[in-house]
Amino acid sequence: MSTRLPVFIDPIQLVQAGISLEGQVELAMLERLSAQLTDNSGMVQVSLKFDQEHQYKVVRGHLKTHLNLQCQRCLESFDFPVEREIALGIVAGEEEARRLPDYLEPLLLTSSDMPLNDIIEDELLLAIPLGQTHPQGECEIAYNETSLKSLAEAKQPSKSQQAFAVLSQLKHSKRKN
Repeated sequence: MSTRLPVFIDPIQLVQAGISLEGQVELAMLERLSAQLTDNSGMVQVSLKFDQEHQYKVVRGHLKTHLNLQCQRCLESFDFPVEREIALGIVAGEEEARRLPDYLEPLLLTSSDMPLNDIIEDELLLAIPLGQTHPQGECEIAYNETSLKSLAEAKQPSKSQQAFAVLSQLKHSKRKN
């Protein structure tokens, strides 16, 4: 077990040795993820176990952090806690990836020296929701069903206005005849 995470790893070698890695990564070191954040200060807690399960070489683990995202409703920053379980099957190509069981996502082995941060960053990017917004009830721009319903009702003419519109149409059609 290690407390300092390596920059590059050989996943196959780590599986053969049954290595576990634990440590932290600075969010600022994850460039693609940083571009999605309003503040990239902070750390990611990383725990990974490289192992052989049946005929599969796997990486299992856990990531924990807090991401500062921009709310797509009010454009303000909000804290998004992330706890993500990782279950990856190490594969050399698409054919092997197709044979993985459903509970394993493919980790394509591109070289014997893979950047560990790329694996961590990919998993965190997948954790970010597409339409990121404050948790319900915390956004400055509060949309709730009752206010949307009243807005819709305000735009619709009342029944009496609708009835007079029908009478007006009848009156105009009789004049043409």
